[in-house]
Amino acid sequence: MITHKAFKIQQASYYSAVLNFLTPFYPTAGRDNNFDVLRLFAASLVIFSHSWSLIGASDDPIVIWSNQSLHGGGLGVWIFFFISGYLVSESFQMRGLVGFIESRFLRIYPAFLVSLIFGVVIGAFVTTLPIGTYIADEQTWSYVYRSLLTDIQFVLPGVFAKLPFANGINGSLWTIPIEIMMYAGVIIAGVCKLLNRPTLSLLIIASVMTAFVIEPNWMLLIPRVTQIYVLPAILCFAFGMIFYTNKAHIPLHGLYVLSIIGLIIYTRHAKPPGNIWVCFAIAYTTAWFAFHPWLRVKIPPRIGDISYGLYVYAFPIQQTIIYNYADAGPWAIFAISLPITALVAWISWHLIEKRALALKGRLVFLRGRKFS
Repeated sequence: MITHKAFKIQQASYYSAVLNFLTPFYPTAGRDNNFDVLRLFAASLVIFSHSWSLIGASDDPIVIWSNQSLHGGGLGVWIFFFISGYLVSESFQMRGLVGFIESRFLRIYPAFLVSLIFGVVIGAFVTTLPIGTYIADEQTWSYVYRSLLTDIQFVLPGVFAKLPFANGINGSLWTIPIEIMMYAGVIIAGVCKLLNRPTLSLLIIASVMTAFVIEPNWMLLIPRVTQIYVLPAILCFAFGMIFYTNKAHIPLHGLYVLSIIGLIIYTRHAKPPGNIWVCFAIAYTTAWFAFHPWLRVKIPPRIGDISYGLYVYAFPIQQTIIYNYADAGPWAIFAISLPITALVAWISWHLIEKRALALKGRLVFLRGRKFS
């Protein structure tokens, strides 16, 4: 039985928790945040959503739970891009131009290359072509070298030809060229000293975002900019830059988070994707979870940063599961593919990605003084 004193203590604790939730706070510097676990969440969202879309199911549960407002895969990608916009801007400020280029290359390309080879190897076991023909086919090799040049190729000869998502080997890689183009935007902003000028950066970035929304075709240098999921990804990255440069001026408030999410769900305001309001909601909510002082979640070093690996390896693994278990439902595909992909991502992190990142500052052709 709870005593009156215990009840008072419990009540005080409850009120303290509510007060903490309703108290605004600001982003903190350094690595004291939840970005790592949020990236894991975003990557898992993409895998979750693909468990439906890759078998031709029209709506994943996120669509239903959000009152037709959000798609799970898109939401995961947009969270990724907001986090990237924030952290990549911070990286330029910390490392300067040369160090920034080096660190971005080492973070993106090693696992990207291995994921392409991984797809080719899987394709060799499921292609309808004789193995010699498959290996000799120009399309097999163009899948690797053209994708590395950011002209992403999504099919391999004879691979997964009869699946609901026919011929697709790794559809998730469409984001890589967009990400790299966004890095170019950060470089321009950094060299022009916009990243340490909050008001000016806000005005310029907001103007560019408005131009994107009014007429995406003005920005045709960005691959597939007119496709449905590309524009919101760009907007979320831009919001990440804005939140970084204005981190001392943007209060994060739990009540605002609830209000924003509730309004979007109630009005179905995410249709069509790309709406600035929805992208701001994703950005603000992600920032709130990332920096809330009571929500610190650390990933143990023995696990490592496997979020990128989850993203780049999941698609061919899920296609392989569907290939071998044609009657598997989406929940089963998700339950099987997530741990398998996590294992592959864990191996990739410890054998490839972490070792590549350890080369920062050691690449001779990128050595030189900082420009910021």
